[in-house]
Amino acid sequence: MKKEVGLGIIGCGRIGCIHAENLYRHLSCGRVIGLADAVAGPAEKCAEACGGYLRVFPDYKALL
Repeated sequence: MKKEVGLGIIGCGRIGCIHAENLYRHLSCGRVIGLADAVAGPAEKCAEACGGYLRVFPDYKALL
């Protein structure tokens, strides 16, 4: 039985969003479940770039 790993991305600046998009599209052993950033705007924009299916959290503690 194959187990999936749920991933959360902390920090949604330029590089964080690039990593989130790549993992969202290409990760075969799990899935990205959410994004956390202290600033809501970049996190929401990154979620939209990933198809709009990721939850956005106000800080990493809420994501965990």
